[in-house]
Amino acid sequence: MKGSGSELIEEYAAGQVEMRRVRNGEVLLEAARELLERLPTGELTLAATSLEGVALAAACAALRDEPTEWTRIDLTSPKQAIIVEALVVIEPVDGGAGWRSAVEAHYPGTLILVSDTTARILAA
Repeated sequence: MKGSGSELIEEYAAGQVEMRRVRNGEVLLEAARELLERLPTGELTLAATSLEGVALAAACAALRDEPTEWTRIDLTSPKQAIIVEALVVIEPVDGGAGWRSAVEAHYPGTLILVSDTTARILAA
């Protein structure tokens, strides 16, 4: 049965394994470099909802030549006041349709980018 409890648990567990890969410095750097190529130009604030996503946002901010800040956002709390030219939410793993919907509800029009690096490493 699609969407069964056991299927959701397996999907969550696989996502956690994938997410933990970014805790390796080399993987984090590779993911950051991959995302840099996809980020828009100009001043940005990079945000993430997970610990690993925040680390990735910080790494991207450090590697960018343009002014870049990073922050963590909490989708279970009221919307944070983030005053920026452009907000980009980045994560090492896609949190799924519900997560994307929550990001869009809190920050309409925000660009959401998910790294391809961890998925490539798992497939290897």
